[in-house]
Amino acid sequence: MISVEKLIPVIAAVISATALLGGYMYQKNQEREAEIRKMRQEIYSDLINNITGRDAIIKRLQMSSASQKPLDIYQLYNAFISDAEGAKNSTDQKKIGAFLTLYGTDDAIRAYASYLEEGMEEHGSKGADLGKLIVGLRKSVYQETKTTTDDANLIIFNNREYLKPSATK
Repeated sequence: MISVEKLIPVIAAVISATALLGGYMYQKNQEREAEIRKMRQEIYSDLINNITGRDAIIKRLQMSSASQKPLDIYQLYNAFISDAEGAKNSTDQKKIGAFLTLYGTDDAIRAYASYLEEGMEEHGSKGADLGKLIVGLRKSVYQETKTTTDDANLIIFNNREYLKPSATK
């Protein structure tokens, strides 16, 4: 029979190996989570850059037709995809959307889907609420945030006209 004294080094080695393996797995998991967080932040940043770039292209296209009658939504879409910058922006949007769907949190995906639906409903009036999207993305990075949509819109646009009437009082 093996004495307990001879088993102590074996037990200690097993415990040490288990602790070492557990620590290694924990560290790798933390590194993986950090990479995913970084990737999400890059995707969110690319998404906002794409949206603001798209808005600038649309304004340019609308201004170029200002001497003529304003473009309806279909004419604007056709002008946008025919424009070199617009076509690139549209391609980038699809790629960013795919990455967002792959790596984004469920809340971030819902925030962007809501933003797109809101923009489709508006058809050229004020459009979707960019501040609402940014706060939605922010909540997926910082679980608790006190930043409001009105705060985000005021910072983004530096103009109170984008705020709800109740916020400007």
